[in-house]
Amino acid sequence: MSEPGKVAPPLIADLIAGGRQAANPVISPDGRWVAWTASRAGKQEQQVSDLWLAPVGGSAVPTRLTDGSVPARLPRWSPDSAWLFYVVGEELRRLRITADGPAGGAEPVLRWGGDISGLVPLAGGQLVGVVAGDERTKNDERRQAEGDDAMVWSERAARQHWLWHRLRLLDLASGELTVVAGLAGRHVVDVAQRPGGGPLAVASWDCPEREPGAFTSRLHLADVEADTVVDLGPMGLEAHSLAWWQGSDGWHVAWLAEVPSAGATAVLDVAVAADGSAAGDPVDLTASVTACPDELVQVAGGPPVALFTERLDTALYRLNPAGPKFERMTGLTGQAASLSTSDDATVIAVLKSAAYTPSDVHAGPPGALTQISDTRPEFRGVTWGTQERLSWRAPDGLEIDGLLILPPGRSRADGPFRLGGTRTAPP
Repeated sequence: MSEPGKVAPPLIADLIAGGRQAANPVISPDGRWVAWTASRAGKQEQQVSDLWLAPVGGSAVPTRLTDGSVPARLPRWSPDSAWLFYVVGEELRRLRITADGPAGGAEPVLRWGGDISGLVPLAGGQLVGVVAGDERTKNDERRQAEGDDAMVWSERAARQHWLWHRLRLLDLASGELTVVAGLAGRHVVDVAQRPGGGPLAVASWDCPEREPGAFTSRLHLADVEADTVVDLGPMGLEAHSLAWWQGSDGWHVAWLAEVPSAGATAVLDVAVAADGSAAGDPVDLTASVTACPDELVQVAGGPPVALFTERLDTALYRLNPAGPKFERMTGLTGQAASLSTSDDATVIAVLKSAAYTPSDVHAGPPGALTQISDTRPEFRGVTWGTQERLSWRAPDGLEIDGLLILPPGRSRADGPFRLGGTRTAPP
């Protein structure tokens, strides 16, 4: 609410689009720290973003790690919580993190003239999995600078080699970057290493175009030490969010994908045999769950956790390997996204918003989250319209939820209200 005597600012498009937005919260594996990016649109639609760090559960003021002059993104922790990796412009950097916070300055470990879309610091601390397109050639840069984007659509992927994102391994000691050869002909979209070290689960498309790429997802097992890649088969439409977990029958890999027969997203799962092959066909782990899974996250010290949409709210679920089935842990009022967890899932971070508060980083134990970032303080002066939750039953028996938002300072008794448009005088 606004202060007495002050006129509350109207909620206009510029206020919504011109402010800062938090993104990419990541909890350190030991649960002590959370890092995230905050960004806003700059001149000529360029993104301006910086990287922040704060202790979980403390009252310390968040530390700004970059100055925003060059976009920062993709914060990722090393498995031992000792290093925070992130991309700034064309540089991959790492920053030493101690119990007291950052130690010294960030160290550049790779300069790459192509788009980096994924980072996976691997166990052992010697290698980092880097998902990236090829470096742009001088001709690519010239065409981009001149706005020369004319091309034959069927030749797009073939001509623009930098669209193909490969899985590459960065040796931190030597700086050498090598492509995982067994996946060189695939467009890589997701990677997860088995907890404790070992093979990588890799999701890929047969080309970088969404059609047919998103329809042709396949799962692979890449053994870095043996330099082998095994194809475990198709994953389904829009497959993403790989997560390893261990059952009584050995290791499994789960992921999210759209299931056309159910008309919704599901968590699919396949058991991995001792020889690295798929031990059977994928199984739907959410077939009996009425809520819809939105995100799936690997947990190093146990089974994965997931965010599920429950009507107008969100809930945190965890896989019970005995089922296997997902069981509800706690509810999160409002909308939550970008889930990250500590090694034992006792500490999580999410982007969380509610009826009258915009999205910000919240972290802590799942049932007692604390707001960490404060990217939109200007919204505290806005007078919001009252929101009412509604529900009704469709003819087929399905429960449907809705939200009624009244004009600021008005009640139902003041209605009916115009839904929009321009009022014109009667002829």
